[in-house]
Amino acid sequence: MTQVPGQAVDGAGRGLASASADVAAGWVRFTPPWIAVGTLPVLAESCHLLWGGTGTAPWAAAGMTLATAGLTRLTWRVSHARHVLGRVHVSLNTALSLGWVTVATITGLHRPVTDIWLLGGATAAFAWNLRNALHGTRDDDDRLRSWWQTRADKAGLPASQMQTIEVGEDRGRAVLELAEGQTVQDAISHRDVIAAMAGVPASGVRIQADPDDASLAEVTFVRRDMLRQKTPYTGPTHVGGLPTDPHSIGTYEDGERLEIVLAALSGGEEEDQNAYHLGIGGKNGAGKSGPVLIIAGDRLCRRESLVIVIDCVKKEQTWSGVQDLLDIFVTDKKDAKRLLRAIRDRLVPVISSYLGKRGLPNWTPGCGIPAILLVIEEVLALDDDTKQVIVDLLRQVRSLGINIILSGQRWTYDAMPTSARAEIVPMQFGCGSGDAAYLLGDLVDAGANPEAWGNNHPGRFYAPLPGIPEERHLIPLRSDHADPPVVGRLVRPHYVHTPMPDLFADALGEVWTGRPIWPAPGTTSTTTPQEGWTPTMTDTTTPATGDDDSLDGVLFDPADLGLERDEDPDVQPGPDDEVPTLGTFSFAPPPPRPKAAPGVVRQAVLDLIRAWPAGTEFGPSDIARGLPEHAARSRSVMSRLLSQLLDEGALEEGSREGTYLMPTSAAAHAASPTRG
Repeated sequence: MTQVPGQAVDGAGRGLASASADVAAGWVRFTPPWIAVGTLPVLAESCHLLWGGTGTAPWAAAGMTLATAGLTRLTWRVSHARHVLGRVHVSLNTALSLGWVTVATITGLHRPVTDIWLLGGATAAFAWNLRNALHGTRDDDDRLRSWWQTRADKAGLPASQMQTIEVGEDRGRAVLELAEGQTVQDAISHRDVIAAMAGVPASGVRIQADPDDASLAEVTFVRRDMLRQKTPYTGPTHVGGLPTDPHSIGTYEDGERLEIVLAALSGGEEEDQNAYHLGIGGKNGAGKSGPVLIIAGDRLCRRESLVIVIDCVKKEQTWSGVQDLLDIFVTDKKDAKRLLRAIRDRLVPVISSYLGKRGLPNWTPGCGIPAILLVIEEVLALDDDTKQVIVDLLRQVRSLGINIILSGQRWTYDAMPTSARAEIVPMQFGCGSGDAAYLLGDLVDAGANPEAWGNNHPGRFYAPLPGIPEERHLIPLRSDHADPPVVGRLVRPHYVHTPMPDLFADALGEVWTGRPIWPAPGTTSTTTPQEGWTPTMTDTTTPATGDDDSLDGVLFDPADLGLERDEDPDVQPGPDDEVPTLGTFSFAPPPPRPKAAPGVVRQAVLDLIRAWPAGTEFGPSDIARGLPEHAARSRSVMSRLLSQLLDEGALEEGSREGTYLMPTSAAAHAASPTRG
């Protein structure tokens, strides 16, 4: 019992020492801001005595102003590891303190300068005390720094340091400073260990190398899924603009929008951006068609732009909303090959020659010809010969104003030539195990993991595209939700028709004149979309001229060979049946058919349409197919003739570009030249 009072005294002594230590620590933490405020008048008065004279004051003011600006800028740069509010606080304190010293140097310590010091200094010091009380030491303020100090060895990166850039509720970013002998690849190889220590998913740690310093890397920690919110497509952007205007197609995990430009851009004083082709990968149902529809919809609403689409798998299922607005829409594999060969062999040389004669290294707006967006959906389903044509186009057309978008599921070497992957920039959606690296390459090692999405999270993708800062290549996105009917409904009111130039039409030839004509959604048309090219009559020429090697009408008449027409084709001949003697025939070409005069063709057109009721809508192809053989002409000839009839009041404009109506009013219909 006699020892108890002594123990109590010792305990009280230890408590007093601990309390004294806490008080001392508090003074150490809270006194420096007040000391700094107290030294400002001493510094200002010293400077006033040295430079406050009439001859030196202007120079002193100029020099101290420059010093204030420089030190404020330096403070902002060296405080990059702090939260943005902390950076602003530190930089603002530097600017205001040195600014006050500059003013006091010129005026001396007189009112109201001293009043500003008393009020402003006390406020600044108290703000620092409040901040220290809430955040504690610097290590406490830099949460990821203190967290990393105890885990760097376990992560296989001893002596490395981490500085916080920002920490939010679900996301944190930091700069990793590697120790001597360590590389960013070392950090990437330990990414799974870092994720386990941080308690986040394996895909929740992303490590991106600093483009300017190989000893630094940016590390991003993501605690939960940030891409759950669906963003609906709201319509085309830059309506009436140009192909060089950006396309807004999705939202990053941090809320920033992704805007891309496929055409070549002049960077002015900065680096120019070359045109590029887009390769989109992902499983069926992963949402690959969303960005394609958005970009195509934008182009349909801009000047100097043609849109050509090849889709031999989903066909109208994807494009029904805008199929009638597309300049060419092909759904048959053989026709796709013919179209691509015509572009490669005939159109590309024509465009190259056109730009070369005008001294243009790249297509530019206003050069006289439109740009072309060529979309090839499910490209991996095409045959090998067609794929080789596509590879040739990817290599040749980048500077010609032709941008190609390819989409496919598994970009393996046996599904698509590896040389094609070298000519595209990737956009990778959710995919199967092991498929991501075919398009994303090293980004997979750095933390990109679209395999975790598969097709369970449609619309999510990575976009390491030109013009996008490298530090954002690893940030996942979600594309805007674009249903084909919604896209058609939002695009149609803003559609801008760009006529096919004669230069292009002549180069494409029968590929253009015989293209399929598609009806608007929800309407009927006298032109029914068919598998393959819609038959269109062409100008008839004699074989001697060599201008036309196509076959018109029926290939042959059995009577020309001395044969009787088979009345019952189901009855087949037997081996003992008598073989009739053939009539005489010649292999010489048939005599040329006479070409009808323009007046005869015009009258044939009038005779064809005069029986149609008022309000009937039709196009040049409808006329070309219905004319008698002797009056057959190409689609372009029919277009010119119908334009003349429109000017004469015989016809009215249809609801779509290039279509016409029989006059709807009774009086106009009766007065129309088609009635007599």
